[in-house]
Amino acid sequence: MDVITNSATHTIRGAGQILAGSGVFINNGTILQEGATNLLINPENSAGFVNNGTIQATGTGEIQLSDGTYTNNTSINVATGSNLLVNSQNVTILGGDLTTSGTGEIRTTAVSTGAILDNVRLTSGSNLVSNSSHDWRIRNSFVNDGTVSMNSTGASTDLAFIGSQTNSGNGEIVWSDSNQNRILASDSTGSTAVLTLGANQVLRGAGQIGVNSGGIINNGTIRQQGNIALALDPGTPGFVNNNVLRAEGSGGITFNAGNFTNNTTIEALNGSELRLLSSATRVVGGDLTTVGTGEIRTNQSSVGATLDNVRLTSGSNIFSASGNDWRFENGFVNDGTISLNSTGGSTDLEFVGTQTLSGSGSIVMSDHFQNKILNDTAADMLTTNFTGLAFNQMFIGDSLWIEVTQADVPAPGVSEPGAMLVFAAGLGTLFVARRRRRTLH
Repeated sequence: MDVITNSATHTIRGAGQILAGSGVFINNGTILQEGATNLLINPENSAGFVNNGTIQATGTGEIQLSDGTYTNNTSINVATGSNLLVNSQNVTILGGDLTTSGTGEIRTTAVSTGAILDNVRLTSGSNLVSNSSHDWRIRNSFVNDGTVSMNSTGASTDLAFIGSQTNSGNGEIVWSDSNQNRILASDSTGSTAVLTLGANQVLRGAGQIGVNSGGIINNGTIRQQGNIALALDPGTPGFVNNNVLRAEGSGGITFNAGNFTNNTTIEALNGSELRLLSSATRVVGGDLTTVGTGEIRTNQSSVGATLDNVRLTSGSNIFSASGNDWRFENGFVNDGTISLNSTGGSTDLEFVGTQTLSGSGSIVMSDHFQNKILNDTAADMLTTNFTGLAFNQMFIGDSLWIEVTQADVPAPGVSEPGAMLVFAAGLGTLFVARRRRRTLH
């Protein structure tokens, strides 16, 4: 196989083609694209191109990389007004830095399975761009000190990490207002890879994280922005939040089926929402916080989404529309307000397992008998920080049915103290009843 070496003191400049699909090229010198016409680099696919020197796009044309492996031991540079275009899914850039200045950009036209960046760094101030339907694949880690822009207008636009790895650096991933911007981790089985977002990485906009493939660990900042939702959709390994996860726009954050381990705070700002969309959605630990009109909602009925050992912080709001249910496990601290708004459908707070409802907040009921607080089974007991039934938690509403399970059945003639307590509550009535192994209606 023929090899061409551009020596350290030699410069190639202008527009045209290097290799034209045949042979190997080793650049120890300088290659400059100039003018309005492209410079196409097209090595033999089974061989490749090695850069040990300088490559730079300077003109209104661009440098185009066609099929092959490009081993980059230094930097590939793009000046303002120019581009580096990776025009095939069969391109791999291996190692080194990618650098742009001003309006210069690094782009791809690869679709379905994107071009590959393998152990590459995007330098500070540099721009990597994916227009709608154009994809990148990442291997062996990616250092993002610049800005990765994903601009879906309706077609899936992917940043796919192959195998477990970390997206580190001090940069941003910025998404357009579309639900088809997607970031995911995958491997040969599509299930066990985990992507870690580094502590100084920011991901903001709208789209999908996870795509039901692999796991996500957020050590950085994730900010939903705009009118379209940011969907969290992990695979089997789940989603772990160790830093900032915040809904800022009207689209809010949606939580699909999966386990969401929250070691800090998940937040919805004024006008935004957190929405739990599956009976298989489980949020474990940490704080849930809303600001102003921000709300936490679910659309699940019969078997609700689960909050497991979670705290609703002071001033925060959980909202249940008619027919939408929540389940709680391993205790719940309510320092905010839970609103149950039945208009006829059963609207439940169901406590699964023996546990405690604590905090200094309120549970606020609409004027309907189908707002319910109940235990899951006859063996469960819900403990509150109440004195008898003089709750520190305040239940505000009219007709309310609270069901409590009781495993044992008293002997004939033995009374059941507290089996029903009736309080005046506006024009309605508060009923507190014991439920044995059969459901009491």
